[in-house]
Amino acid sequence: MRPAIAETEAAQRMIQLATYAKAKIVIAHNSCAETAQIVSAARRKGQCVYNETCPQYLYLRQEDNYTSDEPWRFILQPPLRTQSDNEGLQNAVLNGDISFLITDHCAYTRAQKIHDPQNSPGGLPGLETLLPLTAALPGITWPEVARLLAESPAKIYGLWPRKGALLPGFDADILLVKDEPYTLNENTLHGFAGYSPFHQKQARGKIIHVMRRGETLLENEKFTASPATGRFLHV
Repeated sequence: MRPAIAETEAAQRMIQLATYAKAKIVIAHNSCAETAQIVSAARRKGQCVYNETCPQYLYLRQEDNYTSDEPWRFILQPPLRTQSDNEGLQNAVLNGDISFLITDHCAYTRAQKIHDPQNSPGGLPGLETLLPLTAALPGITWPEVARLLAESPAKIYGLWPRKGALLPGFDADILLVKDEPYTLNENTLHGFAGYSPFHQKQARGKIIHVMRRGETLLENEKFTASPATGRFLHV
């Protein structure tokens, strides 16, 4: 279900409607390389259109649904696509044809996923692995990682000039990373799901220290955050 043509046709239609309405638009969860090409072509014409994709569409393939002994790991919407789409989207990220990267982080547990195989909930955990998988893209630089994960989404969603950069007047949101390659192991992650679809994938950049608004949340890879300290930001 949800074949690639459904995504590309919908992207074209929404861009056309947004242009008519003189509206800014984000095409979310690009899973097909052709969608990125459609958005890039619209931007070159001067249309105010952005797009995002997720690590699963850069690294996971629809074959994973059929070849894995645990296919529940790879059930999500939009569904996984082809290796050609993986490669096309990776190139789109490196060429600047993807505005930013995200994860919707659907932390269904292993038990929830396998309880009813015919109705396994769609969605994958991915918050903790977003940065190291983005940084693992061949040829990407750390400034580009910062742009894709911080600067661009802050600007697009109206959080700039408070979020998205290390500059005077911005919140002190700081991340320290040890720049080294490693293999992801779902048994060492901290998410509620208890598994990762990216288990044994190559990653880069171990997060060792995190600050938000100057408060330390993670120190030497150990959580120190207090609960319920988030703030709603009006845009």
